[in-house]
Order: sequence, then structure tokens, then C-alpha cells
Amino acid sequence: MHLRSLFLLALGSFSSRITTSIQTFGDLPEYALIYAPVIHLWSQEDFWPSDPSIHLQHVTAKHSDASNDTAAPYPLTIANLNYPGSNADTYLTGNDDVETEPEWLRSTYGKPNSLEKSEAPSAIIAIDKSEVIGPGYVDIFYPLFYSYNRGNRYNGSVYGDHVGDWENIMIRFLNGAPQSVHYSQHSDGPAYTYAATPKRGLRPIAYSAGGSHANYATVGSHNHSANFGYLTDHADAGPVWASQLLKRSLAPGT
Repeated sequence: MHLRSLFLLALGSFSSRITTSIQTFGDLPEYALIYAPVIHLWSQEDFWPSDPSIHLQHVTAKHSDASNDTAAPYPLTIANLNYPGSNADTYLTGNDDVETEPEWLRSTYGKPNSLEKSEAPSAIIAIDKSEVIGPGYVDIFYPLFYSYNRGNRYNGSVYGDHVGDWENIMIRFLNGAPQSVHYSQHSDGPAYTYAATPKRGLRPIAYSAGGSHANYATVGSHNHSANFGYLTDHADAGPVWASQLLKRSLAPGT
């Protein structure tokens, strides 16, 4: 398995150089943009798509005992986040009382405009799966970042809140043709054949649930609590975040 392209934000800025071949670092295959998913955010959303670089300005690396990680660089940036000494006991902890819902958690700058563009950068990661599945297979991941995950309410309480929320849509391609689409939902999520997914043109559509940002292929209420049966996501055809409208470039080592 080879990582072919990592965190290429704002492909539009150099889209004229995109070809159908897969490069080790740099350009993505053209189909990664042609089939980039369209995200419908919830019409009543309060916690919008976020810029990871802004998020890092509001967190501190800490250990599970709440002590500061003295090995962490300052300031934290995307480029230095994978610093020596960071491990499973390292947590990016908000500098503010999150129960007061500071503005950086809401990321209102990330609400898409009428042209479906968000000021929150998107990312595309392409992974060659030829050695794992067979020749010609490539998985394209479209990670989506939100500074805050608001959990579901039940009996007056909220379950599942957390700072920092990575979601993703993954499309599996065979020789450049889309085969299946995986929708991230909480700890996992389902996959469907590409033919079965809703689309706008060639682009699969995902409906992002309010607060939790779990991705669904249909609108409506979605129960996701296997143990208790009372936690429910809600998704509708709210503001569109067209994930191919990217705004910034960050390659490994920069």
C-alpha cells in the first residue's frame, strides 16, 4: 500500500497540472475531483466545517492526567503535529471551557456560501490498493474536519460531545471508475455500490447529521444506538458544501 497524495488542500489552485496518472506526491488523478462528494449540511447546524490550522490555535497538547506535554512544539501547526514523543496518551485539549461554546468551536466562517464554497479547507488522500486488493484499485478519501462534535440529546442530557471531529467519505475506484462509496458514521459506517448512491451529476451526495456530522445516504432520522436505541441523528438537504472547491495546498514536509 502506497500513500500517493497527502493533504492536498486547494487542488483548484493548480488543477491545470492534474493528470489521470497517479504521482507519488503532488497531483491527484483527475477522477478524484470529478467524483468528489457533495455534502448537504444540516439546515439547523450550529457547528460548521473547520480549518484545522485555526483549530490548533485553540488547543494544547496534554496527557491523560491533564498535564501539559512538554515535548510538544509551540505553536502547534499541521506541519509539526506529528512531533517526536506524541503518542496514544497525547490529547489536543481545548484552551477554553467548551461548555461555553466559544466561537472557534462553531466555526461560523466555515458555513458554505451561495456558491457552495466553505472557508474551511478540504483534503483529498489517494491510496493505491493494488497490492492489497488487485491491480487498478485506488481508494480516495475525502476527510472532513469540524472543531466540535455535538452529540445527541436524550432525557435532558447530551451524549457523545467531543472536541475535534474527523469524518470522511471514501470512494473506491477500479481503473478510474467508481465502484463503491463508504459513509463515515460515528465509529464506522456503511458502504454502498456507487450505482446505489444518490448523486448530483457524477458526484455522490452525503447528508451530514446535525451536530454529530455522521454522513448518511438519505435524509431523515437515523437511529445509531445499538445498545439503547434512543440516540438519533437528523439529516436533511441543508446548505451544500461542495468538497471539490478546495482553497489551500499543503504537501508533506511543508
